[in-house]
Amino acid sequence: MFYSANLKERFPTIHEDRKKAVDFFMRLTKTDIPYKAIENPIGIMSSKYRKPDQIIQPYQFGDAERKATCLWLYNLPKLMFTKTVKPDIITLKSGRTDSKLHYETFRLPIEERRRIRSKTFPGIAEAIAAQWTLYILYRKLSFCSKESISKIIPFLKQL
Repeated sequence: MFYSANLKERFPTIHEDRKKAVDFFMRLTKTDIPYKAIENPIGIMSSKYRKPDQIIQPYQFGDAERKATCLWLYNLPKLMFTKTVKPDIITLKSGRTDSKLHYETFRLPIEERRRIRSKTFPGIAEAIAAQWTLYILYRKLSFCSKESISKIIPFLKQL
């Protein structure tokens, strides 16, 4: 196995940490928020909860990195890819491939590695902000009267 067979040695509180993370995730699924997206890397939630609605990669949004991210969506559409680029992939002597970010951070101290790897890439952040903001705005406007919308249009033209 690529990683140490003894995870308990490398991560002494792994089971407790995982349980806390699962509990937190499940609390989020039950919140009364009309539009929400829960983001998490590929992992245990697909079996503990359900399969994600979408799995995205930074390279589908203009960032040349491979880092699968699961999205569980509630009243939101799947993200549309904005710019697909070739990811920076490193091929090891064994033939195994790895993302550049994952490879370059492998030997860092655990906390520093977690912080760097948990980054949200700019292309994904921009897609989320633009696409879901417009979607929610459109949904809200569809319930407005024509008179209300006509008052909003001058404001939108200023943007």
